Amino acid sequence: MGLHFMNKAKYIAVAERLEQRVRQGDYLVQPIPSERRLASEVGVSTMTVRKAIQKLLDEGLLTREPGGRLQVLRRGHQGRGVAHLAMLVPAFESSEELAWQSSIARTATEFACSLRTIGYAHGDDPVILQTLREFDGIFFMPMPGPPSPAICDVLQQQERALVVLDHDWTDYNVPSLRRYPMSAVRMLLDHLFEIGCRSMACLNTQPEDPIVLGRIHQWRMWMARHRVQGPLIHAPVRPFDEPASAAFEAVTQFLDRNADIPDAIFCITERAALGAVRALADHGLSAGRDVAVCSVNGQLTRYTVPSITSAARPDVTSLIATCIDWMCAVPHTPWIGPLLAEPADLSLEIRDSTRRAAPSLKKN
Repeated sequence: MGLHFMNKAKYIAVAERLEQRVRQGDYLVQPIPSERRLASEVGVSTMTVRKAIQKLLDEGLLTREPGGRLQVLRRGHQGRGVAHLAMLVPAFESSEELAWQSSIARTATEFACSLRTIGYAHGDDPVILQTLREFDGIFFMPMPGPPSPAICDVLQQQERALVVLDHDWTDYNVPSLRRYPMSAVRMLLDHLFEIGCRSMACLNTQPEDPIVLGRIHQWRMWMARHRVQGPLIHAPVRPFDEPASAAFEAVTQFLDRNADIPDAIFCITERAALGAVRALADHGLSAGRDVAVCSVNGQLTRYTVPSITSAARPDVTSLIATCIDWMCAVPHTPWIGPLLAEPADLSLEIRDSTRRAAPSLKKN
């Protein structure tokens, strides 16, 4: 930091560092420290910190309350100040969570806003309520199940803009953004039917939520409509447990107990597909040669051996941009349009796991 200060006035370097914290939303999840503490953190005098703070006050990033406490400036009807957005996600990583973070962060750079990712540990974690109250706009990836009563109370009074990711909260009047529409299920099952599969198992190990249950329902309706048979292998894990290992165990047990192997395994998620492919291999079966395997999403499955057929990842940039534009609007206005938004253009990425599988191959 010393070399950095040599090239410019110390208070300007401190102001830039504090401005970065403000723009990242640091001081919406914790209070702005005292001048003495800030001086200790950055290694300068309190006078230097005082000048840096005054610079941010003059620029409209901070404001001082009557009692002297510093606050990040809230945007008024004149649009002054920065729009502070948050992405509120479960504290455990998943490929879909990382994909959303990447898409939202990349799109947010086109707007005058800050974006901060905040993790929470359970559905009633106090950080959820704090984030809903403090940030101007929130992308929220909830855990399975309905929102807690405390969250429902905040939603009813909510003046901030909230968009739910990969879940359907339209019953709570909350705009919801879904990357994969239910039509992906039908497209994958149609593909399996076209390559000759006539018995199709459905595998799920994700915790039950409206998206998961909706995909299972779509599978059931498609099977009934086409008069195709196949078992449901349903072994949902608890939040924070690993769906891939649960899929491996569930498919292993299924193969141990059943002599009739289905032509295909339709997987609700890629984590289930990863476990299924490993279980098949341990039983001397190959995904693609003996059993067709596919999954709705496929961020990682394009790199497996064999690679696994999935719906192509749709481009949601325009949908995210619409959400951010709404979140940044001053004054805040109600959401206009359908509460459930999802991409219209969808295609399949046909990979090794369904290129060669057909009933005739298994019987020869």
